[in-house]
Amino acid sequence: MSWRALLSTIAVIAIFLITLSIPNVSCYGVMSIDLGSEWMKVGLVAPSVQMDLVLNAQSQRKTPMAIAISNNERSIGDPAIDVAIKFPDRTFTHFLDLVGKTIDDESVKIYMKRFPHIHISSHEPNSSSILLKHPQGDSFTPLELVAMMIQHAHDQVMQRLSTNDNVQDVVLTVPPYFNDKERSVIIQAAEVVGLNVLRLTRSNSAFALSYGIFRHKDYEPEDSENKTSILFFDQGATHTSATIADYYLVEQLDPITRDKKNETLPTVSIRAQVYDRFLGGLDMQLRLRDHIVKSFSQSTKIPEDKVYKRGRSASKVFKEAGRVKRVLSANNDFLIRIENVIDDKDLRLPITRTEFEAMNEDLLVDRTISILDRLFEDSGTNKMENFESVIIVGGNTRTPRIQQVLMDYFKLSSLGKSVNADEGAALAALYQAASLGRGFRVKKFVLEEFGEEKLRYDATKVVQTTTVAPEIIQPSTDTPLPDSNVSSQELGESSSENLVESQHTASTTEAPNTVPDPNVVYTKTQLELIRKKLSVMRQEDFSRLQRLSLRNSLESLLSEGRSLDVKGENLESMLVETQLWLDEGSIEERDNMTILSARYMEIYNLIHPPTTTTTTTSTTTTTTTTSPPPAPDLAPDSNASRVEL
Repeated sequence: MSWRALLSTIAVIAIFLITLSIPNVSCYGVMSIDLGSEWMKVGLVAPSVQMDLVLNAQSQRKTPMAIAISNNERSIGDPAIDVAIKFPDRTFTHFLDLVGKTIDDESVKIYMKRFPHIHISSHEPNSSSILLKHPQGDSFTPLELVAMMIQHAHDQVMQRLSTNDNVQDVVLTVPPYFNDKERSVIIQAAEVVGLNVLRLTRSNSAFALSYGIFRHKDYEPEDSENKTSILFFDQGATHTSATIADYYLVEQLDPITRDKKNETLPTVSIRAQVYDRFLGGLDMQLRLRDHIVKSFSQSTKIPEDKVYKRGRSASKVFKEAGRVKRVLSANNDFLIRIENVIDDKDLRLPITRTEFEAMNEDLLVDRTISILDRLFEDSGTNKMENFESVIIVGGNTRTPRIQQVLMDYFKLSSLGKSVNADEGAALAALYQAASLGRGFRVKKFVLEEFGEEKLRYDATKVVQTTTVAPEIIQPSTDTPLPDSNVSSQELGESSSENLVESQHTASTTEAPNTVPDPNVVYTKTQLELIRKKLSVMRQEDFSRLQRLSLRNSLESLLSEGRSLDVKGENLESMLVETQLWLDEGSIEERDNMTILSARYMEIYNLIHPPTTTTTTTSTTTTTTTTSPPPAPDLAPDSNASRVEL
């Protein structure tokens, strides 16, 4: 046999063995989480679920970034906002900007000024982080709070799925100004609750990607003079950013050899970005709150300090200020009504959009123009260049004054609104999750984030490969077979499609005898303690919900018993005694699952006594006893128990 035939036979056998070692790749669900300062949006795509955002328990497409703990009961999202009205000091909001910060950081100082009822201290001995103290004794790191929100998002996804498959792969968005340390904390927060981070994407880049994906448009090659350039202006609750994105067709390169792949893909490249991390709708809401408190004080002679110190009063005014700000975006005037601000005093205050804009003139005009001016200080940008559109995203860009400032600055008659200002980033992140996940086929669209290396063909950088003579090829004992779970993007379609950026490995690896990574805020030991702490809180949540479910079932049973036309003496006395026990019994007994279950079964047997049915045939007699159904299931629900923290 010739050496060519021998080599061919060896190759066939090798391919056959590799094929046997690769199991069938099934399609798994993937999710996205758009983390904002005020809101969180969650996306899901799975074999049985169309790619879209997931509704929360209140049937809303976005969830407040809020966590409340009151009387040992934890609330997340909308229920937490309700708790904040009565107990603002027991509720944590707008905490995303605190991740990866020390006590001396400017973000922490501004947060303490905005929310003086939240006590913040340095996390000793780990002084590279902070602690938010709860008035009932516990303390939480920003990582723990973010992890709770991510876990809540995962619960939403699992409730949406009709199968028992677990979704663990996720793409998250983060603000454009997050540095390596802040991004590392977000990754660790996701990993603490058992999720695998495929990628972190900047929110401004996600909006730019959303425009490219969901707009049906043909793009020109990169060297064409007719390239498409879009300016995105994003203003949310706490930050503002301006971004220039270029869209064109790019010939793809092999990431290893850097040679051409004979494949051209649409690409969005972030050319420039600037931001103001302390400018957003929250600042304007706080100024409106202060205006309302001042007007109330003048009309009632109640000192302003008294309103602010009464946390419930200040929280009530703050919430109404947020609502009024949104109303004035669509109306020229409004009558503010707040019942019982303090000491049984109500508030009636008319306000106009002009007044609101006047009290925020420096924010709406001066600082907005300053951001745009900084954007065009870059040598690669030009205010006079021909942008195809200036697109506004972010909730606070609904403010008419901001839109007018932008139109005046660029001398435009209208602004672009083709990207969903609330959901565009979340949907783009979900597209990335499907692209990076297993088993999905999606339209290819490359994202080159700001500062990333661009893979472009350069003959001087092409790696020259040599062919080894076949007769000296030796089998390798240390080269692993291809991983069947690695997607085509992992194998390298473009540098912008790598699963997780290099900092991911650095932030989660603690190799011995190496210099500690300065971007790592929490050690493995600390993360394990956090994981156990969140697991305990999660189990307490389940126990509370199960107690509530069983109590509701018992009360429904009592109502059914009272509605009966005929009641035995024993049943009637049992109904009265049990209702009295539910209303006035000791808390320890009412919270005891065993006692609750026993009461439920006892009354059920009185209302629905077991019945016996006898069936006789020519040869046999069969007796069947109908037993009551068991008490409500007390085990944690299946969705909750799927993830072990």
